[in-house]
Amino acid sequence: MVHDPLGGLPDLHVRRVRFIGDPAQRIREDYLRILRFFRFHALFGDPDAGLDADGLAACAEHAEGVEGLSRE
Repeated sequence: MVHDPLGGLPDLHVRRVRFIGDPAQRIREDYLRILRFFRFHALFGDPDAGLDADGLAACAEHAEGVEGLSRE
């Protein structure tokens, strides 16, 4: 049995990559999550379904935060 406290199993089954909770808040906590969002979608997401609209909008709104990340 799998314990799914955040209710992500339905997303897993349809290969949907989303932020947990409010995407904008998650991004403000750590701007690296923008890059992870796209990387995880490229690796695990369903290309035919496209990107999560709320996540994509939050990434676009907070894109300037990526400039403050380390270049490593």
